[in-house]
Amino acid sequence: MKTYKKITGLVSVAALLLLLGSEVLVLKDAFTAAPAPSQAILIPGTRVYGQEPGPMLQLRLEKALALYRQGFAPYLLVSGGQGADEDISEAAAMRNYLMARGVPAAAILLEDASTSTYENLRNSASLLRDKGLQQVIVVTNRSHVFRSLYLARLHGLNASGAAAPMSDRLGATVYQFARESAAVLSLMQYERSPSPTPSPTPPATGASLQSKSALPL
Repeated sequence: MKTYKKITGLVSVAALLLLLGSEVLVLKDAFTAAPAPSQAILIPGTRVYGQEPGPMLQLRLEKALALYRQGFAPYLLVSGGQGADEDISEAAAMRNYLMARGVPAAAILLEDASTSTYENLRNSASLLRDKGLQQVIVVTNRSHVFRSLYLARLHGLNASGAAAPMSDRLGATVYQFARESAAVLSLMQYERSPSPTPSPTPPATGASLQSKSALPL
């Protein structure tokens, strides 16, 4: 019994240390990521209400719009499919939002098939390669920057990051940072696991962490 308790305690401590380590990575990029002049600005989608971007997505769009107006890149790539409770795709909602603020349609690239962060970056990387583009700025909320950059680079993009603000609700922000730490661990475990054939998407544990929720990432 004592041996069992000791092993359980050691496993718990190891798990906690892993979570803390991943949280350090998440926090580091959340506050130090800096955009570099690029060929496109990539905005991963998140919750849309009806046909309008939700509050977190609007924060991403405003940050991306500011970078576009400052001349950081000539294109904006909006990425996100349509959820079951969304009237249009996240990409379409973002395109409409940007065009209503003066961005020409020719400057907006649209990827509207993805359903998770993993797919956002995988599908966007494929679209960009088809257009001969590789250097991007990934714009997302602070807690989401590390994982988005990790995936962008995993899929061959030369990516820098730009952090949009978080929710003004402290509880929601704490939850999202904690959730992101677990998502990062799941992703890294998946990427390092040997597999005889490549899988197009992460395992169910990672996918569930990336699914749309009331507090989306």
